[in-house]
Amino acid sequence: MQTASRYSLLLLLCASAAITLLVFWPVVTHLNSAMFTYSGDGLKNYYAVSWYLQHNHGLHFTGMNYPFGEHLSFADGQPGLSLPYKWISYLFPSLQQYGIGLTNAAVLIGIFITPYFLYKILRHYHVSNAFAITGALLICFLSPQLFRIEAHYGLSYPFFFCAAWYFFLLFEEKKTIRSAVVLIAFISWIGLLHFYLAVIVALFLTAYLLPASILQFKTTDRKQLLLRWAIVITPIVLLQLFMLTTDSITDRPTKPWGFFYATSDWTSVFLPHIVDLFGNPAKPLFDRYWEGFAYIGMTANLFCIIFIIHSIVRLVQTKQPRSIFTTEQNLFLLSAVLLLLFSMSIPFKWGLQSLIDKLPMLRQFRAPGRFAWPFYYVTGVFCIVYICRLIQDAKKAFVKNLLLSFSVLLALVWTAECIYRMIDRNELAKRAVAHYRIIAEQNIADLLNKSGHYASEFQSLLVLPYFHVGSEKFSMNNGLSEIHAMKTSLQTGLPLMNVMLSRTSLEQSKQSVQFISDSLVQKQLINKLSGKPILVLVTPQELTGSEQELVRKSKLLASQNGWSLYALQPASLSANHIWVKMQFTNRQQLFKQYGSYFSNDSASSAILKFTDVDASINKPANGVQFANELSELLKFPVGKYKAGDTLRMSAWLSIEADVETFPVLACTQQDAEGKDIRYDEASFKRATNVYGNNVMAVNNFVMHPNAVQVSILLYNPARIFNLQVCRINEIILMPSGKSFYFNNIFIP
Repeated sequence: MQTASRYSLLLLLCASAAITLLVFWPVVTHLNSAMFTYSGDGLKNYYAVSWYLQHNHGLHFTGMNYPFGEHLSFADGQPGLSLPYKWISYLFPSLQQYGIGLTNAAVLIGIFITPYFLYKILRHYHVSNAFAITGALLICFLSPQLFRIEAHYGLSYPFFFCAAWYFFLLFEEKKTIRSAVVLIAFISWIGLLHFYLAVIVALFLTAYLLPASILQFKTTDRKQLLLRWAIVITPIVLLQLFMLTTDSITDRPTKPWGFFYATSDWTSVFLPHIVDLFGNPAKPLFDRYWEGFAYIGMTANLFCIIFIIHSIVRLVQTKQPRSIFTTEQNLFLLSAVLLLLFSMSIPFKWGLQSLIDKLPMLRQFRAPGRFAWPFYYVTGVFCIVYICRLIQDAKKAFVKNLLLSFSVLLALVWTAECIYRMIDRNELAKRAVAHYRIIAEQNIADLLNKSGHYASEFQSLLVLPYFHVGSEKFSMNNGLSEIHAMKTSLQTGLPLMNVMLSRTSLEQSKQSVQFISDSLVQKQLINKLSGKPILVLVTPQELTGSEQELVRKSKLLASQNGWSLYALQPASLSANHIWVKMQFTNRQQLFKQYGSYFSNDSASSAILKFTDVDASINKPANGVQFANELSELLKFPVGKYKAGDTLRMSAWLSIEADVETFPVLACTQQDAEGKDIRYDEASFKRATNVYGNNVMAVNNFVMHPNAVQVSILLYNPARIFNLQVCRINEIILMPSGKSFYFNNIFIP
């Protein structure tokens, strides 16, 4: 390496270190007591690494989804970092208490080293040292991935793409097996940080190699051609083999929801974020903006416009047009553009939705918007290359000086955008210490100990209101519960029965949510639990009826400022059907019969539709299939119902594993003019009454004074049965084969 290049590289690293330290100083000085966020996925990621270091080894994570646990990868535990951390902790045990600090350190180091790889790429393309240093810093510190440090740390490493691109350029230059092995190992490793990282790189290189292989087929050695493709294919195969050999779950979701939702579009790529220099703070962000954000900057925007115009002019004016870029560079640009189109779900959203189901590898990804990131880095790099090439090609001193002046102006605009972005990231860093204090305060373990009980007496921790996220089907979020669940779990060392994971087993999910179901539903999970009680933490929020019943069956241990701790014996949740079976046996004497059902209401107006008449509830064919995006299940006049009456709406859904997500069951009330005046939902996603491969949603709604008609609607295709609408206090007994339904709950 030439002396000038060494000094340039040293200057670059010093500048990168200085900016990283300056912006994130509050985190650097409180590495293990600062958190970029204290809720949501960000907290879960901190929790996963911390719990793993303190309690686990290998690849099994036991912090959530008790008693099953989960594969470390699906807990966002970053095996590529957590495993080495764990190995080192065997030599230095105190490291096990530094999960937060190690996570923060990885994020900051990832930012710090990114300019190095960008600099090497720019120098590979013969950009001057001054332009390479400036460009590397600007591209790094305007990276859209810097917003990921608020939640997804495995996706927050801007070096992942830059390093992979640089290693590929090294391979193309040296064409050695050693350089190929380095790249294969690197892509495999970043896949252990987050699988998206490996696939983004693999797809980018695939989009490059396809046309490159065709163009260079006659001139490229066959062994080199195979080695090129081995670089792309081998890491993905290795990662798939890794999961096949280490993950025993066979019923993970294969069609996660979001492919046509969590996308990028032109506004998220070419327009600034609301916190940026040219952003509009008053502009509302659309829901999917977070996943598709890849703003390339005003300078890169200008480059795209000028480059397109320049190319068109050359094409028109020259008989044999010569691109300002080499064929290799043009192919990299093309690859980035193709991934940008994929990030927008193009062409699949143009009437080709069914095609994506035939590409299972791509169908696995819920957030194609993330595939816009290569476009950000590639346009940034080639923006610098383009400016340098124009200056180098200028023959007149006046033109060269004019271009130099213009490039300085562009650099100033780019720098201003970076400074503005860094100010925002610095504000986040300043809040990080306060975020940690929120988590550190109120030690629930101390409250437990003061009651004369200790964590060792319990097998697990259950936090109410309940939350369960990750199965693609069930989705029960509760921010306050999530925060205090993970905090208390780390304080007590008790694993959580709650779930906040990804691609969770559907069968495990059904058993987990069923544990919080109606008292008449038999809980399968009870047989998998030990004899120890469960520690129940109730946060100061409203509980569902089933959660209230669970608390009533628990023993109060301690209470303080609205927070309560209970001891729950799992056996106490066993369903007892004696009373309801007595009711059914004596139904002729106790209830009045109305066709196919019995009711305690002497003037029942209940409506039953799609009824299960033979108690074969485990057979999906028993339901009625609705194939439309919107189906009207039922429409009825108000009739005997009066304004203010509270009605109960419930229905069963057959759970189909290959369907992206549960449908929505809605109730709308219309006035005399046919206008909707009230809307209510019975959420299958939040339902816990699971029996076999079916789940029942239930909700109460109040009759509007102006309502003359009620409609029950189903959004999205599904198989539905046992739709019931009745007054809230009405008891409905419906015989079915040799069994029956009590208020629509199956009694075997």
